[in-house]
Order: sequence, then structure tokens, then C-alpha cells
Amino acid sequence: ILNFNLHLQADEDRGDFPFSVRVGERSPTLTEDFATGDPPTGWTAQVETGGELDQTWTTLNPGGWEAPVGMTAPFEILDSDYFGEDNSENPYHQNASLIPPEVDCSAATSVRLSLDMLYMSLEIGEDEASIWVSTDGGATWGSQAVQSWDYTVGVAQQDSDPGTAAHVEIDLSAVAAGVEHVKVKFNYQGTYGWFWMIDNV
Repeated sequence: ILNFNLHLQADEDRGDFPFSVRVGERSPTLTEDFATGDPPTGWTAQVETGGELDQTWTTLNPGGWEAPVGMTAPFEILDSDYFGEDNSENPYHQNASLIPPEVDCSAATSVRLSLDMLYMSLEIGEDEASIWVSTDGGATWGSQAVQSWDYTVGVAQQDSDPGTAAHVEIDLSAVAAGVEHVKVKFNYQGTYGWFWMIDNV
């Protein structure tokens, strides 16, 4: 709180008036364009249960996809199409998460997540993209994603030409505002699907 006196004078009248102004703390922010590091400093590429250990997020773009409109290389991608399949009886399976650093939102009254993304889905049941929130620094992730997409839901594209990225904004205030140890994770699961690209988080 800032306390001060405001002195006003107009012609013959003058006076001093006490004022108090509450100055709020600026909400913490985290931004990343993936220009350096793979993953960037403080970020983690984590293979989840059931995923192939060497098939995870990267900025190296192993499949050589062009950046869609709205994104520029480098970007993070988990490329299920590139990894292909071992054989029809035992296809490769990707289950990996990209996790940014923890953010202290204890002084925030609203929390928003924004990103540019392109999620290409091959067919029903082949893949899923989802975003999860942890309120205990990543120890637990709750029972349900705050946002998810598959072949039939959301901003998935069913086309071999990447085209245009989607700009996505998600209000996390209900789960993250006022919380000290907030983490999010971007999880992709696929079995010889296409891919999920993200940028400008």
C-alpha cells in the first residue's frame, strides 16, 4: 500500500488530501518459443508408462515437417508418424509428456495458458493430445486432463499437409489461481499416428 498526500490549489482555494493506493503484485509469467535447448532450460521431456523410451518430445523435427502458418521453427514435436511401427503385432507406442518449470501462482487471481499448436490425427483410436495441471509441483496430476483432443474432438486436422496452426487459450484459474506449486504438462499418446507440435507457450 502506498500512502501519500495530494496537494491541490485552484485560485484562492487549496488543500491537502490523504490518499492510499493498493499496488498489486504482478502475476508470474512463463514464456517459451523453443529457440534454445532441447528441451529448454527447466523443461522436462518425460516418457510415461508404456511409452517407448527413445520416442519423446524434441525440437529436432525428425520427420522434417514444415512449420505451419502461425509457428516458426524450432518448435517442440512428438512425431508418431516418424517413429512408425515395429510390426503389426507389436506397434511402437508413444506416451510422453513435455513439462515446463513450476510457476508460483499464489498471488494470482487468474491464470491462463496460451500456445500455438498443430495436432495432426490419423484416425480414431490412434492418438490423443492432452494438457494436465498439477497443484503440488508435479507429484500428482489429478484424474482428468484440463483439455484434450483426439481425431473427433477439438482442433485436430485430418490431413497430410500441416497448413495452419491453432492458437489455443485455456483458463486455468479454477485450479491454479492462488496455488504456489503449479505445473502443467503436454501429453501425447499415439501408435503410428501423426504428431503434435507446440510453440509460443
